[in-house]
Amino acid sequence: MAHDVRHFILCVKLFTDAEYFVVQTLVRASSIVFSSLNVGTHCIYVITQLLNFSAQRLYIGRQLIDFSVA
Repeated sequence: MAHDVRHFILCVKLFTDAEYFVVQTLVRASSIVFSSLNVGTHCIYVITQLLNFSAQRLYIGRQLIDFSVA
C-alpha cells in the first residue's frame, strides 16, 4: 500500500515537472513568435503573464507535493 502511494506521488511529481517545462517553453516560444510578428507589446506582456502564472501555479503544486512526501 505504501509503495503504491509513493509510486503515485512520484508519477504526479514527474507529470508536474513535465507540465512546468512545457509551460516555460511556451512562454519563451510565444515571446519570440509574437515579437517576430510585430504584435503589440501589450499583447505579448499579457500572454506572457498568463503563461507565467500557469508556470508558477505548477511550481507551487510541485512544492506542495514535495512537502507532503517529506
